Amino acid sequence: MQTRHRIPSIFSLSMVDVLCCALGCVLLLWLLNMREARDRAAAASQAHEQLAAIRQELQSTQEELTASRQQLQSTQGELAASRQQLAGARQELESARAEAARLLRTITELGTELDKSKQQAAANRQRYLSAEEKAAATAALLGKVQTERDTARATIADLEKKLAAAGLRAQDLAGRIGEAETRIKQLQAMADLVPGLRDELKSYRDKLTSEQALVQSLEKTIKQRVQELTDLRKELDELRAVRRDLEQGIAARDKDLARANANLMVLQGEKKTLQSEVSRARAAAENRFAGISLTGRRVVFLIDKSGSMGLLDQNTPAKDKWPVVAQTAARIMRSLPELEKFQVIVFSTDASYLLGRDGQWIDYDPKTSADHVLQALIATEPKGGTNLYAAFDAAFRLRPLGLDTIYLLSDGIPDRGVGLPPGGDNLPAVERSDILSKHVRRTLRADWNREQPGQPRVRINCVGFFFESPDVGAFLWALARENDGSFVGMSKP
Repeated sequence: MQTRHRIPSIFSLSMVDVLCCALGCVLLLWLLNMREARDRAAAASQAHEQLAAIRQELQSTQEELTASRQQLQSTQGELAASRQQLAGARQELESARAEAARLLRTITELGTELDKSKQQAAANRQRYLSAEEKAAATAALLGKVQTERDTARATIADLEKKLAAAGLRAQDLAGRIGEAETRIKQLQAMADLVPGLRDELKSYRDKLTSEQALVQSLEKTIKQRVQELTDLRKELDELRAVRRDLEQGIAARDKDLARANANLMVLQGEKKTLQSEVSRARAAAENRFAGISLTGRRVVFLIDKSGSMGLLDQNTPAKDKWPVVAQTAARIMRSLPELEKFQVIVFSTDASYLLGRDGQWIDYDPKTSADHVLQALIATEPKGGTNLYAAFDAAFRLRPLGLDTIYLLSDGIPDRGVGLPPGGDNLPAVERSDILSKHVRRTLRADWNREQPGQPRVRINCVGFFFESPDVGAFLWALARENDGSFVGMSKP
């Protein structure tokens, strides 16, 4: 049997199946990857949108945080400003207290300066006396100089005469020298003829030499006398200059003495003025209560009897606080030097007259009035709110009857009364008090305490008791300052 050999086949149907399966797998994988890529792209787009939204929300949150921080800083700034205002008010109070002490120190210093001025005037007088003594000595010196000048003039005249005589003598000697020279020539001519004349010629030559030496000596003496005359003239000019300076110095000393006397008179006048000012300052210092000038003839005492006047703070009762308030009112009343008529108005939720006689004055009796007020206040129980509007409204009804001063004793700011808008009772306590405080101050300026022809404004002095909030001190200080008064805060016992 013949063996048959099959031709090997590389590409067959099985291979085609394999390739088709492989291609199908590749296509399936590609489709799966495409779908996964689309899903991932959609997820990435959604994530990007969520990220953008989150970033926008984060930015808005940051802006809100920045605004909150700015608002917090503004609130802190307002708080700091309020604290600074309170500190300024306290500092002004301290400066007002130090003003009286400074005035006394100034007066003492002026008295010391006055004593120094007196000592200086005495020294000026002493210098003037010494200047007069110097002037007398200078006059004597000038007399002596005048005598020496006359003597020098006489000496100069004598020297001039001698100088003239010496000139004449020099001329005479020159003539004689000329004659001697002529004689010498003659004798020289005769010498040859007469040998005995040589000795005579020699003697004449010796005489000529001595005369020439005498002429030179006289010339030196004349130069010396001329130099002495020049020196004497310079000394005389210097003495005249000294005399002029001394006369000018004496005139200046006279002017200084006149000015010193004038200054002394001025200082004496200032001393009298300062003494009167000291007297007034002492009187004012004696009539002051903790920095408040105690003035007033017709006075209303506004005394806060709200519930807080019996509390040390919001949760702590204070048994001694209300008695201290009553004693302070009585003390102020006793210290008023010009008090003639008074009225006491106590207020809390409403206002009332403590001693009755509504809308009328009570005559002040120095012996009994203060004690009567003290006993009536001690018998009063603090309770209720703070209606400061009603208190001032009642007090200023006495302005047509001569009201000139109000003393307000309180520990808080108004929390009820006229001035709230509709629904204002539901506002927070701080906002409600702020509105009522501004309304009271505004009504004082525009109505109650406005300027009136022929009638001065009413002075309002405020005394604050144991207040916790700086707003209370600021309100009472502003109330007193706007109405020509003073404010003092009473510290806790």
